[in-house]
Amino acid sequence: MNRTLPAIHTDSRKSPRRLPIPVLVIYLLALLTGGIHVAAVFLPSFADWFNRYIGAAVRGALSYLTVWIPFSFAELLLFSLPIIFVVMLRRALTHYGDSWKSVLRYCAGLLALLLCFYILFVWGFGTGYHGSTLEEKLDLDRQPVSAEELEETARWLVERIKIEQDEIAYRPDGFSVMPYSHSGMNKQLMKAYDTVCENMTLSPTCTAASSR
Repeated sequence: MNRTLPAIHTDSRKSPRRLPIPVLVIYLLALLTGGIHVAAVFLPSFADWFNRYIGAAVRGALSYLTVWIPFSFAELLLFSLPIIFVVMLRRALTHYGDSWKSVLRYCAGLLALLLCFYILFVWGFGTGYHGSTLEEKLDLDRQPVSAEELEETARWLVERIKIEQDEIAYRPDGFSVMPYSHSGMNKQLMKAYDTVCENMTLSPTCTAASSR
């Protein structure tokens, strides 16, 4: 008498045993980024070079990508964190709670997501915190400032503020009114930045509009 064995059902939704290739790529890129970060900390000249060329290109690309957002992209992420946390927690409990291996794979994916922010920070902004000082970039000779010089500077600033105060419009509640629109103020700032770059060699002029 022939007996048939029961069919073995496999779960097609079972999580893969290995990490996805994009996650592994992010980990490798994070290791490279860590090396760049360490080199920038100990080599100010390297930090200046990386921030001037590589970092400027990354910041320019980010400004073009986020120029359509009428507010800070960092603020958007900050205010979205509660929603992101709830969505990711629900996804973890629904799809990755069957075993500890699944939980670890999910945590590895979350770590890769956090590493993306670290990579973006170092490549775009982080090396600028470890470069040469401002007086070195401007070739200035820093000297101790006396109390008399500080007082003279404060008096000069007060006089300039009194002159410019007549040009400022105020509302009945006491708040001042900005004389330019958001885009107009942005153009004025970019124009002033271009003027500075013509006389100094701090960094290449970024012609992309700022998103903030």
